[in-house]
Amino acid sequence: MKEKLSIIFSLIFVAFFVAYWGFSQGTNNNSSSFGDTQTKDGNQYSNKNKTNSVKISSSTAEKEIVVYIKGAVKNPGEYHVPYGSKVQDLIVVAGGCLDNADTSTLALNKILRQNQTIKVPFNSSSDSNQSLTVNVNIASLEELNSLPGIGKVIAERIIDERNRAKFKDIEDFKQRLNLSSAKIDRLKGLITF
Repeated sequence: MKEKLSIIFSLIFVAFFVAYWGFSQGTNNNSSSFGDTQTKDGNQYSNKNKTNSVKISSSTAEKEIVVYIKGAVKNPGEYHVPYGSKVQDLIVVAGGCLDNADTSTLALNKILRQNQTIKVPFNSSSDSNQSLTVNVNIASLEELNSLPGIGKVIAERIIDERNRAKFKDIEDFKQRLNLSSAKIDRLKGLITF
């Protein structure tokens, strides 16, 4: 009798667990998962023209936070991750590190904070031009100001424009800021979106 009762309670527990899991999966249709679909360009981690989300199992994941990642990762940009996520989780969501990344100085188990920016450094032996690329959708005023032909005034205009809507590509960037072709040519290879 005890065995039957134990089996019945176990089945009820499993049924509740499956129902809860199914419900929680059904309410998160807007979040991206790690390998479900591929984008038009074949990159399943692309974050162009959208904000990415990741679902990480955590008992403390009560709300999402916005964090930024740049540097030696495949898809730098803005991400929405659950509260309690770690630096290593963000790197995974951003498509992983590039071959020339140096993670030895990063605290991979450190918990992320709201609006934190993580910069994954390049190996010192890497091509120095790669470490100079600036994502105009997340860069600070100082980073934008360091670009050739971009002074403080244009850097402030970039920030104002991206607060209205993220830049899609170089053409969108050029048109919205009314920049000359010569200035855009100087920025090619130095900026990302």
